[in-house]
Amino acid sequence: SQEATTAIIVVFSLLAAVLLAVGLALLVRKLREKRQTEGTYRPSSEEQFSHAAEARAPQDSKKTVRGCLLI
Repeated sequence: SQEATTAIIVVFSLLAAVLLAVGLALLVRKLREKRQTEGTYRPSSEEQFSHAAEARAPQDSKKTVRGCLLI
């Protein structure tokens, strides 16, 4: 009976190890695929500050319009 218990523990331990290895392999594969499709764009500080300055700049609604009016 001791040998049977040991055999059951060994079988289930091997099964758990195989399932863990397969799970890790699938996780690594998914992470690599995600990294390839999403990219890692990191704008420079100059680009970040120029967009922030544009967003904070007040919009002047009284712009002078120059041109020709056809009557």
